[in-house]
Amino acid sequence: MQRSWRNDADKLTFILCLPPTTTRDLFTNPDATIIAQQHDAPHQMIGDINLFLTEDSDDSEHGCGGECVHTRKRKLVGELELMITRKEYQGQGLGRAAVLLFLWYIVMRRDEVVAAYEGEECILTHMSVKIHQDNERSIGLFTSLGFKKKLEAPNYFGEFELVLKDLDVVRMFGMLKTYGLEGCKKLPYEYK
Repeated sequence: MQRSWRNDADKLTFILCLPPTTTRDLFTNPDATIIAQQHDAPHQMIGDINLFLTEDSDDSEHGCGGECVHTRKRKLVGELELMITRKEYQGQGLGRAAVLLFLWYIVMRRDEVVAAYEGEECILTHMSVKIHQDNERSIGLFTSLGFKKKLEAPNYFGEFELVLKDLDVVRMFGMLKTYGLEGCKKLPYEYK
């Protein structure tokens, strides 16, 4: 399954890990590196965040269904799923940080992420997330990041679909700054 997910163009997965105990060194040391099977060992893992790309079949937006009339590109929706599996780390802001950094990654690499989707000319129109109506914490998390309910009533499965349409770099950087994440940086990943 892991192999197929890694090769599927319609999926993107990040494993969420606790920061190394030497976090300060990671930010101050210009040669800092994440070490495979040490910093991402199973006891460091707390969950994952996923992106699933699908064609947008909703023809109420932009006056088109699967193809945008302005660009003639196929419209895609990016559906997010977030899971913090270890209860002791829920409710501490790690989910919010994961979503924001994941969205930042997608926005900064939008063309690359979209181009991998079946090699077609596509455009990512918005992000969505489906959350059970009873999961108030997750609904609160995503609404705090600008996601809005698509409908006021839950669907047949008791889920609300929340949508984020504003996926520009300036807005995403503003959200990172709001939550103190603007100083985050990508570190090299090394096998030893």
